[in-house]
Amino acid sequence: MPLASSSLFFAGVFCLFASLVLIGSSMNPRSQSVGEMISDIFIGGGFAMLWAYAGTRRLIWWFLILGPLEAVAFSLQASIVGPHQILTSLDLAHKVQRNGYIEILLLVAAYISFVSFFNREGARFFRTQTEVRLAGEIHRAMVPPKHQTIGNIEFFGTAIPSSEVGGDLFDIVESGPTWHAYVADVSGHGVAAGILMSMIKSTARCNSPSSTNPTNSSPTSTTSCSPSLRQRIT
Repeated sequence: MPLASSSLFFAGVFCLFASLVLIGSSMNPRSQSVGEMISDIFIGGGFAMLWAYAGTRRLIWWFLILGPLEAVAFSLQASIVGPHQILTSLDLAHKVQRNGYIEILLLVAAYISFVSFFNREGARFFRTQTEVRLAGEIHRAMVPPKHQTIGNIEFFGTAIPSSEVGGDLFDIVESGPTWHAYVADVSGHGVAAGILMSMIKSTARCNSPSSTNPTNSSPTSTTSCSPSLRQRIT
């Protein structure tokens, strides 16, 4: 996932869970200083980001560490802040009002972050899917099912890629009285393999008429490719 999308996602997680921590503290009739409220926001939101990172990266062993660490962090905060006092009705109303404004801001920020994240990732997903579908159509056009008869020999074949776009290729090329048939396999799958497959087919068709020996077509085609591409061709 791109850095910008990851930043939006974790910012949304931070703001959402920080607001939940404040909602929980607003339900408590004890006093709460501004410093304690800010530390609640950063502890709750920060650990929520770590939980989300561990979950998205499948770092299951982090769960065994984050739980005790979060409990220790809130315990240290409580020991630093000191004892609390029960608030009067007026002070409790002031605390709830103050926290309420901040909760609204955090929830709005979380909403904006998640909407921006979904917009970015949705656009990236559909752009990729459109490219893959287009490459798949090109692959089907470049490697259509073959069923033809040359002399006394009948040929039939079809390429079925394991994904939307594959690198498998077969072709039959007639050169006057002779014909060449070949099968190629490009390592890998997806758009890159499909593009390389089309390049191989074009090269083979350009080179095959110059030789009447079928064994000469494949070496000529592969030597036309760079060394890095030849390693991917079987």
